[in-house]
Amino acid sequence: MSSGGDGAPVPAGLKTILPNDPYAETIPLARRLRLPRDLSRVEDFRSYTGQMVEGVKRFQARHGLPADGKLDGATLRELNTPLTARVQQIEDALERWRWMPTEFTQPPVIVNIPEFRLSAYSDDYQPTLMMNAPGFPHKGVKHCGTTLRS
Repeated sequence: MSSGGDGAPVPAGLKTILPNDPYAETIPLARRLRLPRDLSRVEDFRSYTGQMVEGVKRFQARHGLPADGKLDGATLRELNTPLTARVQQIEDALERWRWMPTEFTQPPVIVNIPEFRLSAYSDDYQPTLMMNAPGFPHKGVKHCGTTLRS
C-alpha cells in the first residue's frame, strides 16, 4: 500500500464540510479514501454525498473518530497522515505487544487507555469491566505496567 505513495494531501478548509455540502476537493479526498480501501468508486465528484460520505464514516470509525461523516480538522489530520507514519505506528504497537507478559502470577488488572476500559480479572479469569475516562482520546498513549498489592 505505501509503495504507491500517499498522493496529494486533502487540503484543509476553514470550516467543517457536512454531508451533502458542495466540496471542491472531492477528487483528492476520493484518492485518499481509496488508499486504505474505505472507498471503492464514486460517480459524483461535485458534492460531498453518498458513497464518499460512507467512505469517510468507515475511515473515521477505524481511526477512533466519531463516525458522523463530517470533514473536520481531526478527520483531515488523520486522512493526511502519511502511510509511512501508519506503518511506524503499527511497528511500535507490535514492539510494545512483544514485551507484554503472556502469563500472570496473580489475576491481572488491565487498563486499556485508548478504549477507556479497565478489566479486573478474578481467579477464574472472568473479567469485571469498568469504563473510565483517564484523559483525552486524541493524545498519544504509552504502555506502562505495575504490580498492585493489597
